[in-house]
Amino acid sequence: MAYATGNYDEARRLYQESLEIRQDHGDKSGISKSLHNLGALAQNTGNYDEARRLYQESLKIKQELGDKRGVSRSLHQMGMLAQNTGNYDEARRLYQESLKIKQELGDKSGVSGSLHNLGALAQNTGNYDEARRLYQESLKIFQEMGDKNGIAFSLAQQALLEEELGNIKYAMELTSQAETIFNEICANYHAERARNQREKLEGKMSRRSKPIFLK
Repeated sequence: MAYATGNYDEARRLYQESLEIRQDHGDKSGISKSLHNLGALAQNTGNYDEARRLYQESLKIKQELGDKRGVSRSLHQMGMLAQNTGNYDEARRLYQESLKIKQELGDKSGVSGSLHNLGALAQNTGNYDEARRLYQESLKIFQEMGDKNGIAFSLAQQALLEEELGNIKYAMELTSQAETIFNEICANYHAERARNQREKLEGKMSRRSKPIFLK
């Protein structure tokens, strides 16, 4: 609750208390989760070196325990950290390692998440065809699963890509689809963001369609 509401000092205190209790009980799985949560908190507050250290400690324990699902989550989160800090080659390597484990485990939701982030990474580095391909792969899995939240996020992200490429009409269509789904699942915050984005795109379309008169 403290983390979700932005009370990071309180969240840190609670995570550390939890970590100490788990250490006292020798709960290695719990320790790795606490370290991961503290890492996410450090990442959110811009303390990237501390986040990296905590993620690596958590990852090491998960590897020792043979917790493949946990390992894939750690690698994915470390990939996000690398991407946030501009280390794109490292981010790609970590995402791909995580993706491979998720595929081995048959974790469809995890696979789609990895594909989505690899798409975002491709978009960040200007590889737009690859980004589109990865987003569409991710979207297809979300659709097969009936994961409306995932579908909406995929559509919204693809819309940002199409806008960047100047395909404003298509971007508007995708954003509108995402907005509709966010409203259906009562994701009000994301629905509002999608609505604002759609209105911005509509404004761009309107300016494009105005006739130009020569003097």
